[in-house]
Amino acid sequence: MSALSDTTSSQFKRMLLNVCYSLMAGGITVLVMTINSFTSNSVMGKMLSFIAIMVSVATLMLLVLNDINLDTNVPLGTLVMGIFVSFAPFILLLFVLIGSMLLTSIYFDSIIKFPSESYMTMSVVSTLFIIIQCIMFAFTMSDSIESSNTVKMSALDSSKLRLLSIINLIAIFTSFVSLKYMTTDGFH
Repeated sequence: MSALSDTTSSQFKRMLLNVCYSLMAGGITVLVMTINSFTSNSVMGKMLSFIAIMVSVATLMLLVLNDINLDTNVPLGTLVMGIFVSFAPFILLLFVLIGSMLLTSIYFDSIIKFPSESYMTMSVVSTLFIIIQCIMFAFTMSDSIESSNTVKMSALDSSKLRLLSIINLIAIFTSFVSLKYMTTDGFH
């Protein structure tokens, strides 16, 4: 009976991973198609792709939570730090996506009417980093489920994703500054 439930659990995990990868692939496709376009339709498409990727990342985070081995014999501080390190790449990417989504929705009219050169450049940089991060998530999760039938991330991959997220947050902040002070800096 246990072998059957392990097989069913493994099939369910693989199915959820495939759904996550499909959402990511759809989001990446829309991002690539609209990477350097700032019309109302393309900006709305970017926002929808951010939502699809957010749902995918949140689902991946739940899968990792399901497979994490919580040892109750360790001190609480060590346990919390282990959980934080495990989820930091997911949380940071969610911050990036939420920040991109908020920036795009708040400054929607400015983006489609008078996007500054600095905003357009930082938007492309941020979009490329999001695409790279999604691809890294997909490869990392696929490798872990193939090798150990659990959804987890190595420390090296986690570090790479955290670094990319921090760089991406800087690009988003630069985009925000560009949009916020665009009218005072003589851009239009």
